[in-house]
Amino acid sequence: MKKKLIGIIISLIVLFFTSILYYESLLHKLQTDNRPVKGLTASEAAENKNNLESKDLDETLEDVSNSAGNDNLRLYAQSAVLMDADNGRVLYEKNGFQEMPMASTTKIMTCIVTLENASPDDVVTVSKYASTMPDVQLNIAGGEQYLLRDLLYSLMLESHNDVAVAIAEHVGGSVEGFAAMMNAKAKELGCEHTHFVTPNGLDADEHYTTAVELAKIASYAIKNEEFLKITNTAAWEFKDLKKSRSFSVSNKDRFLYMYDGAIGIKTGFTGKAGYCFVGAVDKNDKTFVSAVLASGWPPHKNYKWSDTTELMDY
Repeated sequence: MKKKLIGIIISLIVLFFTSILYYESLLHKLQTDNRPVKGLTASEAAENKNNLESKDLDETLEDVSNSAGNDNLRLYAQSAVLMDADNGRVLYEKNGFQEMPMASTTKIMTCIVTLENASPDDVVTVSKYASTMPDVQLNIAGGEQYLLRDLLYSLMLESHNDVAVAIAEHVGGSVEGFAAMMNAKAKELGCEHTHFVTPNGLDADEHYTTAVELAKIASYAIKNEEFLKITNTAAWEFKDLKKSRSFSVSNKDRFLYMYDGAIGIKTGFTGKAGYCFVGAVDKNDKTFVSAVLASGWPPHKNYKWSDTTELMDY
């Protein structure tokens, strides 16, 4: 009986160790078949995760690149658009529907509303309030009188803020009245995300547009021959009506002289808006309008030119 019991115990021990060896072999096979999901050290698992994430990122970037073609331009501007001015079609946009401050590109609307609602031969009497506007200024004085035509050249060539207010008060009765005219025109043009408070574009709450809508306004404005004549003039000289003061203004739009076919339009800058520019080009029997908003801050005043060139070369 004792020998029989010893035999059973030995058999159980052999079976136990045989089972252990079998299950170790099976586990090794499973680990091999399922790498890298199981059986990795901590460092191997981390490395594998990074490799997979990198591969996924590369595939995502490749998919974006393939779907966008060469659409991704290298622009400094936070918001930008290129538009076919003939039909309003957006050819390229970067945050183009985002509401942004637009600085003195505001004066595009100031000019076109004035041309449509007043005569260039009107006599404008400068108010004390208009004369107190901050730089950039023509430094007109309260009580002085000017032809509206001359003030429009001052407005668009050198972007004088005091002149913008003098024009607004003459055409709209007050700055608020003129802003209402500007907003009505924006709505007429289908601009639902544009709102004007000032005629000069100085920073103000609720004074904003989008790159797309600004380009739409500019596309409309350049169809006006008088508007184009003003914005394409290199220099203009004039006097107040009493001929006691003489002025000479020159066009600050460098894009006119640096890009073949350029026809305007308007620069802008405030601390809130950054450097802004709306450009227009006649090219291949088509007219294109671009807008860049927040295209850098000082000292990067040339970013707007490189951005606009990049857009027009698109």
